[in-house]
Parts: sequence; structure tokens; C-alpha cells
Amino acid sequence: MGTVYYFTVTTAGYSVKPGNCYSFSIAMAFGAFVITLVQTFYVFRCYTFSSNLTLSLIGYSLVLFHVSGTLWITYESWLGVTDPNPFKVQTDFGWLISATLGVGALVDVYAAGSMCWYLIRSLDGIGSIQMFESTTSLVKSLSVWTIETGLATSAASIAVLVCFYFMRFNYIWAAIYLSLTKLYSISFLASLNQRTTYRMRYGIADSTLPGALPRSNHSFLHIP
Repeated sequence: MGTVYYFTVTTAGYSVKPGNCYSFSIAMAFGAFVITLVQTFYVFRCYTFSSNLTLSLIGYSLVLFHVSGTLWITYESWLGVTDPNPFKVQTDFGWLISATLGVGALVDVYAAGSMCWYLIRSLDGIGSIQMFESTTSLVKSLSVWTIETGLATSAASIAVLVCFYFMRFNYIWAAIYLSLTKLYSISFLASLNQRTTYRMRYGIADSTLPGALPRSNHSFLHIP
């Protein structure tokens, strides 16, 4: 809110608009923490399901690059607030901003794509067996759920990247960027809440939990 107020109200009468502000730098630092947490969860979810260490290391490397780039941009943005050139960060570090945004979108697509790939592969040989109808339905639901949780964040990241590339000297890309943290938070909470729904629906909830349903005899999937 502080960034929006500064760009729309405080600087409304300025003949030369500033390229960033301290509140925007703080918002980027906070966003780096939230986005890293959510993306790490998605990569870990893929590892829990696939047990593929190589796949997970690639995902974690991309997450590390993204958070490192974001923190670097945050540092330069903080220093650039008092610089005579109001758009110094956008001019000198445009390549870093573009690369960081691109990798952020890539992590979402990579995690969602990997998860869907292993989910579909788990159906090999059982898709036509009637006794595994419940498992087949669960896998399809999980695939849709995985795509849904990663679609909004990856689309928003790509939108920020496109807007920054073509309009880096206005606030359109920054406005979309400020919504990224909220989108990741919502996606993360939706993922956590939906797990209970699927466990109860397909009868695979942990029987050790109070009030949980017993595990299904025909279900072998673990919802991470």
C-alpha cells in the first residue's frame, strides 16, 4: 500500500517521476521471502511424489537463482532511490530483472509440469482397470489442481516480464509485480487447504488424525 500511495499520490505533481522508492524495495525483499517459500514447497512436493533427486536439485537451483536475483535487485533498488537518474535500476539492471522474472515463471511451469508428468505416468497400466477407478479419478483431479495452483503465478510473472520489457519506464510492470506476493500466498494456502478436501473425498486421510477417514484399499497415492 505504501508503494501504491507513493507512486499515485505523493509523486502526482512531480514533473520527473521516480523510478522506485524505499517501500518498493521493502516490498521486493518481503516478496522474495514469500515466493521462495512457496516455490520451495512446490519443488519439495515434486520430490515427495517422484523421489527424483536430480529433478529436485534442478528446481532448487532455479529457486536459488530467483531469490538471489531478487535480493540483488532489492539492494540496487534501495541504493538507487537517491540516485540522480530516477530509472538507474531499470536501465543498468534491466537484464537482471528480466532474467529473475523469467526464472520465477520457469520455476512454476517446471514444478507444475514435472508433477503432472509423474502423475500421468503413475496411471500406466491401471487406467482401464475398473477397481482402480478411484485412483484414476484422483490422479486426474491432482493434475488439474497442480495446474490451477501454478497457472496464476506463472501467468502473472510472464505478464510482469512482458510489461517490463516493453514499458520499463512506467509503473505498469511494478503494479503487477506487487500482486505477485499475494498470488503466491493465495496459491500456497489453496494448496494446503485442498489436500484435506482430496483426502476426505477419496478416503485416503491419515487414520491417525482425529476424525480422519480410513485409507482406501485401492488407493496408493500420497498427497504431499
